[in-house]
Amino acid sequence: MTTQFKHVSYLWDEAKAAALKGDEVGLLIYRSNLLGADLRLTNYGGGNTSCRTMAKDQ
Repeated sequence: MTTQFKHVSYLWDEAKAAALKGDEVGLLIYRSNLLGADLRLTNYGGGNTSCRTMAKDQ
């Protein structure tokens, strides 16, 4: 089921996200690119996205 929004396009693709499962950096890049693709949601000239993840010290 896809949610319909009045003012923004729903660009999230569950299959693409599922292919990136476990790759937190890949998911961040995917999400960031989707947000940046819609100029109505993007600050011109900058901004950033971030995520937190747990990792073992090596």
